[in-house]
Amino acid sequence: MRLLGYWPADFVFALGVALMLAVLWLLHLRGQINLVDCLTATDRHGIVRTDARKLIELATWYTLTLGFVYIVIQDKLTEWYVMAYIGGATVTRYLRDREQRLSSASTRQRPDNPDRIANAPF
Repeated sequence: MRLLGYWPADFVFALGVALMLAVLWLLHLRGQINLVDCLTATDRHGIVRTDARKLIELATWYTLTLGFVYIVIQDKLTEWYVMAYIGGATVTRYLRDREQRLSSASTRQRPDNPDRIANAPF
C-alpha cells in the first residue's frame, strides 16, 4: 500500500516493524525475555490471568512507538508528539508505582485472623 507517494519511507517503516517483532520473538524463544509476562499477572490464588492494565500499557506503548517511528520517517516530527510520548510513559510509570505502593500498604494492614474483624463489636 502506497501512502501519498512515500513508498520508500513506507517500506522502511514496514521493515522496521517486522524487525522489531522478529527481535522480540527471537529473544522470547531464547528465553531472555518472556512475552507472556507482558500480558499476564498472577493473582492472589496463584492463577495466571490476563492483566488488563498490562495489556493496555503494551498496546499504548506499541501504538505510540509505531506512530513515533512513522512520523520520524515522514520527517514531520513535532515537539508536541515527543512531549506526549515521554509524558505518557512518565504518567504510566507513576501510576504503576502508585498502585504497587497502595497495594502493598493494604496487604500489610490486613489482619492475620479475618474472623476477628467479622466478630468485632463496632
